[in-house]
Amino acid sequence: MRNLARLSLAAVFCFLFTSCSRNSPPPPAAQTESADPAQANLAPVSQQTDVTQPAPQPVNPPAPEPPAQPAPQPVAQETSYPEDNDSSQPPVYADQPPPPIPQYSQPECPGPNYLWTPGSWNYASTGYYWVPGVWVLAPFVGALWTPPYWAFDNNRYLWHHGYWGSHIGFYGGINYGFGYVGRGYEGGYWNRDHFAYNRTVNNVNINVVKNVYNYRVTNITNVRTSYVGGRGGLDVHPTAAEMAVMHERRIAPLPEQVQHIRQAAGNKSQFAAVNHGRPETAAAARPLETSYHAPAAHPAEVPGARVLPPAETKRPETPHTQPVHPETRPEAHPEPRPRAPQPREQRAEPERRPAPEARQAPQARQAPQARPAPQAQEEKPHQEQAKPAPRPEARPEPKPEPRKEEPRKEERRPPLAE
Repeated sequence: MRNLARLSLAAVFCFLFTSCSRNSPPPPAAQTESADPAQANLAPVSQQTDVTQPAPQPVNPPAPEPPAQPAPQPVAQETSYPEDNDSSQPPVYADQPPPPIPQYSQPECPGPNYLWTPGSWNYASTGYYWVPGVWVLAPFVGALWTPPYWAFDNNRYLWHHGYWGSHIGFYGGINYGFGYVGRGYEGGYWNRDHFAYNRTVNNVNINVVKNVYNYRVTNITNVRTSYVGGRGGLDVHPTAAEMAVMHERRIAPLPEQVQHIRQAAGNKSQFAAVNHGRPETAAAARPLETSYHAPAAHPAEVPGARVLPPAETKRPETPHTQPVHPETRPEAHPEPRPRAPQPREQRAEPERRPAPEARQAPQARQAPQARPAPQAQEEKPHQEQAKPAPRPEARPEPKPEPRKEEPRKEERRPPLAE
């Protein structure tokens, strides 16, 4: 009996243990490597590309090729980039590609809900200058930063501004580091109202920031190309998820970010002509001071935010295809050329029949001569008016007939003489 009681108690204990384990919540996906929580940073589009893939390799151009015919031009013709529609700022072009991305360390995260905005090469009239990377408090809940990038466009390099949005867009496949591996953002994700940080790519102190997790990210540090397309640029095509972001609600860089860029432009040590690609300040030690102290509930509530309109697709092949259209137009001109000999052949057929040609020729020639005929008719009345003048002088000469009687009178004169 005791054995049966023990067995029954063991069975009850096993049942309670299994039921408790089933009812207990599963571990968060952030702590398992089977699922990547940062996948939520991409727009919900089917057949998305894997953001954990290695950074793209740069296109190695052949050495003997002249600069007038760069090898990556076909890449630019086949690739369509999102159009930068920030009309508040004029477009920025550069004739030379930007220097490589410098290697630097990330400062410690200052607190919860701060996002890392990586440094980038900007351009001024005196050349490229480096804007240091800096921690920025998220402007609104769910905000993600899409970094700026350079893209080859019509034999020049066009600057595409960064922006804030609910998903990560296309940034040229550039490996900025710290979670920006070229596709998406692996540095963390929004878990409701709090941002969770991936400690494998971010410098986070768990005593200051509690929402952390570990997820391994493949990061290739030897690829530091800072532009897409062109000679030696990255061969990267935007995905459907990255293109879908351009039609979502986005806001332009914050006024504090614009001021941060201006400060970098005013420091000569940040220019590549001075530091030779190694800026004195690669990352800001302190976070960016903003006018707000917590993320807003909606993007429209961000102080000083400028909402960007939906962008259209920019195709670099349009400037390249412009010279192609004129080449096709002359092909349209030769099309009427075969038509020109066709009427000639039709004329050659009547040439075999001289009779109709002889009849048609005078008719065609008499037709224009018949037009000046009314002018001759107009002149005839003038001539007729001139003819009636001599008629009373020449033709009314029947008067000399009665004058013939005068010789009769002379015949009567001789008898008087006697």
